[in-house]
Amino acid sequence: MRHLKRILLALALAVSATAMIPAPAQADPGPGWVEICLPLAGMDEDGDFVIVEDCPTKIYLGRKIVIPCPPLCGPYFDIWDPKVDPEWQIDFFREWNVGIAALTESHAVEDPQLSERLFGEATEHLYNAAKLGYGVDAELNSAGWIDLESGEHAKSELLTDVGERLVESHRLMTKALEDHEGIATAMESYDEAISPLLAY
Repeated sequence: MRHLKRILLALALAVSATAMIPAPAQADPGPGWVEICLPLAGMDEDGDFVIVEDCPTKIYLGRKIVIPCPPLCGPYFDIWDPKVDPEWQIDFFREWNVGIAALTESHAVEDPQLSERLFGEATEHLYNAAKLGYGVDAELNSAGWIDLESGEHAKSELLTDVGERLVESHRLMTKALEDHEGIATAMESYDEAISPLLAY
């Protein structure tokens, strides 16, 4: 991991039910959703894709989202300066990934109580991620689809838009560390940020 330049959020299509996010008993999200993995991954000094953890979390995409390189393919978001300590980035994304995953699942489940619980989990993890990222400026470097078998990746306008919104949401949550009334605003922003991924 010492060779990682930056950590990416990469989403790979799930083939098994292992490594679920720590959440309450989950309801069937129904036919409108695709469950995919959200591994921790990065680029080494040669520009090769490196998986740090295969499937620590899972996330839901709406079935209308066109995935260009199945089966092991998904979006990635590169948001940190490569000079930032890779070990620290991994700690950050362990919280951020679970928050994003719980947020998408809160939209996918039909049980309103479970949805509310998942939204609460998302809020907690995204707030913790903001605490870890306090004092470090986040900026979207690139976003797109990556084939996790070949390591090939291509930029995407859709994912660039989502990535920019996610970064802005993170900034709002960071501000909320000093003013907790801003947490609701930050979560509204996160909700809007992921909305393009939920089309089904």
